[in-house]
Amino acid sequence: AYTTSHLPTIDPASQALHHALHAFRPVTPRYATSPYADSFNWPDLRLEDDSTGRVKRGAREWYIVAFRSRRNAGLPEDRARELYEADRAAHEEAVTRGGLILYWYGNPVPAPSASSPHDFDIDDVGRNLATCIWQSRADAITAMRGEHHKEAARLASVRPPPCLSHTTYEYYTLERYILRKEPGELTVRILPWHGKEVEGAPSTLNEPVLGAFRITGGRSFYEAQSVEIIDQLVLPHTVRWETVDTIDAAFDAIKTMKIRGAPAIASLAALGIAAELLALLNNRPSPSFPSSTLSSAPSALLDLLLSRTAYLLTSRPTAVNLREALTRIEAAAREEAARQGATAESLAKKVVDVAVGVWVEDKERCERIGNNGARWILEKLEREGTIEKGEKISVLTGYGTAIGVITSLHLQGRLEHAYFAQTGPYQQGARLTAVEMASLGAPNTMICDTAIGALLGEKKVHLFVAGADRIAANGDTANKISTYQISLLAHHPHPFSPNRPVPVLVAAPLTTLDLTMASGREIEIEQRPSWEACTVRGRVVDIKALARGEQVQPAKEGEEVDVQTVLITPPGTTAWNPAFDVTPASLIEGIVTEVGVAEKGDAHEYDLRKFVEAATQA
Repeated sequence: AYTTSHLPTIDPASQALHHALHAFRPVTPRYATSPYADSFNWPDLRLEDDSTGRVKRGAREWYIVAFRSRRNAGLPEDRARELYEADRAAHEEAVTRGGLILYWYGNPVPAPSASSPHDFDIDDVGRNLATCIWQSRADAITAMRGEHHKEAARLASVRPPPCLSHTTYEYYTLERYILRKEPGELTVRILPWHGKEVEGAPSTLNEPVLGAFRITGGRSFYEAQSVEIIDQLVLPHTVRWETVDTIDAAFDAIKTMKIRGAPAIASLAALGIAAELLALLNNRPSPSFPSSTLSSAPSALLDLLLSRTAYLLTSRPTAVNLREALTRIEAAAREEAARQGATAESLAKKVVDVAVGVWVEDKERCERIGNNGARWILEKLEREGTIEKGEKISVLTGYGTAIGVITSLHLQGRLEHAYFAQTGPYQQGARLTAVEMASLGAPNTMICDTAIGALLGEKKVHLFVAGADRIAANGDTANKISTYQISLLAHHPHPFSPNRPVPVLVAAPLTTLDLTMASGREIEIEQRPSWEACTVRGRVVDIKALARGEQVQPAKEGEEVDVQTVLITPPGTTAWNPAFDVTPASLIEGIVTEVGVAEKGDAHEYDLRKFVEAATQA
């Protein structure tokens, strides 16, 4: 256990758990192979209430990551020492960042000897179990992004890097659980992880530093009444956060592409509405809703709200998620306005709750999509004999929701390498996916758009996963430009290559499925200005220094660097510049959503209406 001075961000309930864990111990010598819930004295742990009764009163959950492993018997002593030092540094880094309540590491099952016989199975020798208890899952994810944690993970890799001659572990697996305290209780119990953030964790609406959104100061959105977004226009050279607390600010960020990704766009639009209504409710100026609105009939506020949702919809007409979120807000507002006894205040509060719910649910959906997609492709490849059970895979991806599948594979230890497309002319891959990959710590390489065919012919790629801005009822998918041609190349490997065709997986929430459209022929494609394709924006660097192998140092948060836009075509050149293309359903092998993966039926066609009906009834 660790002292309170090492837990700078701990909340009262976690403080009580921290003290209770001084009595934490295994209850069986076979903890390395026993079910996790039966390995420790969880029923004996009892939290102490504080003077206010807060600890006992509320429900609380904590996030647990358990590590099962077996050390390689032939591991040299110097290698074992290196791993120990890396693990110690990673632990200190996690403690310093805050949120780690307990790290417990057992002793590997020893080999029997004449002086120390035991009745363990010989196959158990070397097995071990370690466990981390976190204040929240967000804290665990933040810790995993630390440099010392990345180094420890590299050294612990089952398949060693080329520079290492010995594997560290014969196997290394992760298990996730929830430690839960019920309302009115001071005891805890172990439950399977439910796939989302733990209940009662402080600041669970906060995002990691490089997420699309953040709220500083440990506040909820209701307290901050605003959200910060990272300006994607200046990435990767400058990390600049901008406050969004009005509908106009949200519209501008979406329209100018400061924020991208259909779910994130919908969330920001919803939060822009919520921020202005919270300002109205707290007697602060609101550009869209005059202060007198609260004393008017609900219908007056409803009319103003509907005019603003219509305005927000024009910021990105292709994004069906945006339309769905705004429609959901409008429906809730109309229902409340028609309710007997409703007031403008009750209407405003109702809309705020629904709008914030759009954001919270989006975050949970993205994680489920990633996990479902990773499970689908691994099971498919193992079933078909393309990979051995437990083998890592390489994935080609673009930008957006597809990154969730990469993240899930990486966290499971099943990602060999991630290749991501450059995605010209706006360079979303080069500027944005590259930042996400660096933040994730996954092995990755950018591929020029014109080199995708060569990559699929020369490298072993197991999957192409793409996001989606809109999916028609038959499975036709609109996504960032180049998705269609990559899908074509994935289906038709070079005749000189021994590689098989690469399956194409589309990752998107259910809200992206537009069942009102029979096919992709009806999808409206946004046209971007010609000058965007004729120019390039980037950081000014010394080419000679790069040629000498010198590295450009990344800018710190808020630091401004010399970024310029230059013309790369002759003056007067015009360009046809569609922002999206449509990939026909015939090229798509699966559509992964938060509720599962839609696959083609016996007629080799998608029935997404049936898929959605089954999902919503389950």
